[in-house]
Amino acid sequence: MAGTKTAETARARFLRLAPKRVSQVIQRLNLLQNCASSGYEFTEEEVDKMLGAIDRARQAMALAFKNRLDGQKRKDPVGFSF
Repeated sequence: MAGTKTAETARARFLRLAPKRVSQVIQRLNLLQNCASSGYEFTEEEVDKMLGAIDRARQAMALAFKNRLDGQKRKDPVGFSF
């Protein structure tokens, strides 16, 4: 039928969006890695803060997926600033 929209299933939406979003995260991490070059100055404390924030965000994301699989609600998102 012309003009009829097919509803996208939640599974199809996940399979369409997740790979793109994972690729975007990897690209952003690669950009952040560029800050490790000699063109930038940073302290060990700043690096530890960045890595800690990234680790916490990854753990929060993993928990959200695990909670969803277990039928629980997601925790609050994690933010970052120096």
